[in-house]
Amino acid sequence: MTHDDDDKLVSVGVSFNSFQAQVIKTKLEANDIHCFLFDQESFNAMSHLSLAIGGIRIMVLQSDLEDAKNLIAEAQTEIEISKD
Repeated sequence: MTHDDDDKLVSVGVSFNSFQAQVIKTKLEANDIHCFLFDQESFNAMSHLSLAIGGIRIMVLQSDLEDAKNLIAEAQTEIEISKD
């Protein structure tokens, strides 16, 4: 993963569950992908307005976007398998 100075933050997804957003962030960071949760404090303080806020935006660097998508998809598969 190389990062250039023009790398910008992009959304890899949105969560309406604070715990889920934090788990995703931890998974990404454990795989050396910098991750930022936008609007988490607003979401936690005013969860009754979660739809208006738009949820918690999960942000990564543009250069990490594809790797982040793959890791999130892998994590979702692991969760689905463990439910059985």
